[in-house]
Amino acid sequence: ALNATYNPDFSQIEADAQQINLNRRFPLQFAEKRPFFLEGGENFVSLLDMVYTRRMADPHWGFKLTGRAGGANTGLLLVRDHGGASLAGSGYGGDADSGPGYFALGRAQVPFGEGSNIGVLAGIHTQDAWAGAVPTAGSIADGGHNHFEGVDSQVRLGAHWDMETQFARTATRSDSVGSFGPSRGTFSDGIGVLRLNYNGHAFAMHMGTRYVGPRFRDELGYQERVGVIYKHLVLLWNEYPRHGPLQQFVPTLEALVLHDVTGRPEFADINPHLELIWRENFYANLGGHEYVEHWLGHNYAQERVHVYFEDWRWRPLTWKLEAQVGDGIYYGATAAESFLAWTETYSLSATARPTSQVTAAASVLRLRVAHRPGSGEVLNQWLVGVNTNVQFTGRLSARIYPQFDSSTNHLDANGLVSYVVHPGTVLYVGVNSGFDRFAARQRATGREFFVKASYRLAV
Repeated sequence: ALNATYNPDFSQIEADAQQINLNRRFPLQFAEKRPFFLEGGENFVSLLDMVYTRRMADPHWGFKLTGRAGGANTGLLLVRDHGGASLAGSGYGGDADSGPGYFALGRAQVPFGEGSNIGVLAGIHTQDAWAGAVPTAGSIADGGHNHFEGVDSQVRLGAHWDMETQFARTATRSDSVGSFGPSRGTFSDGIGVLRLNYNGHAFAMHMGTRYVGPRFRDELGYQERVGVIYKHLVLLWNEYPRHGPLQQFVPTLEALVLHDVTGRPEFADINPHLELIWRENFYANLGGHEYVEHWLGHNYAQERVHVYFEDWRWRPLTWKLEAQVGDGIYYGATAAESFLAWTETYSLSATARPTSQVTAAASVLRLRVAHRPGSGEVLNQWLVGVNTNVQFTGRLSARIYPQFDSSTNHLDANGLVSYVVHPGTVLYVGVNSGFDRFAARQRATGREFFVKASYRLAV
């Protein structure tokens, strides 16, 4: 399948659901919603997060070819991008916004044996040279590039055993301008993961290790940490009661340990939890965490309770609730400003379907950080959104999606009316706006009203 796009604005795409952005150690990630990147995007998926298409923030044009060539699953992607995406989470090096340049990806995966495959994945991101007369500090004076090449496999070892692997190497060149004049930086490093899985009727085990080099950088993907080694173990038992309301319960023990390449412990988590699956479409996960996390020269021991419920017994109203309560780190800018805090995070989502034509999905997220459980509050953030979709006829539909952030008193409103002229041709009328409740704005506020037509050409 060949897909191409020219100067897309994606204004008709549903807005991203807001996420808690206070007291975070790592950058946020957002799910891909743009059709051009979604269709056939599974061809570029691998064990490691080597591809994160939201890095391609503002495409000028692009084409994508996905499908089967002989017995292989293949994919090619080339995008000319205006830039503007944050490179935070790329790994070693800077995290400034990307400049104009190109993104390219290539993928091939060949199945063999019974349930096994081997593949290759490669990508490159280039940034143009600075177009101005006098480059500013931090700009790319003579251009730069970042690329990776890797191999991956999934091998079935027997009736119950399988092994998954991926290894990649990246290289980066950046000709930037700093405070003391131009400089050229070149560096490279590797990443690798190995997983061994056992899946039986009553018992399952997953073991894995991952290495991320200290100078690893992937501007097409996402990595929280560099210069670390992960070790992960999961043990679980599946029990199937013959009688009673429970259909299945799964006691699970999960352990994760991270240390840097010098051997210094960075993070450890022991997470025993119990999954409960009822016969009547109800699910629960109850557990706890014993953490130790290294932050700015200190090790913080933490204990936390985690619960999750999901109820889809009644189709007109389904809901999910997740909560984590207990110790946490207040991530200050310095060690003196950081401390062991009491943290509470709650997430409630509910979907109402009063009629076959109307769907309303509401979400409420809350973060509270305090010195003690009942007092000394430091942070308190609420995020509230309601995404309502109405299908008036087979051709005419509408969407309204307001979202409110209490930390900035900011309201985002995303609305769209769509009319399908015939399959592949759609007319859109929409609005994307932001509103503040006070004059001293803390966030960029804009208004966008658009009328557009979309026509899909199939070849």
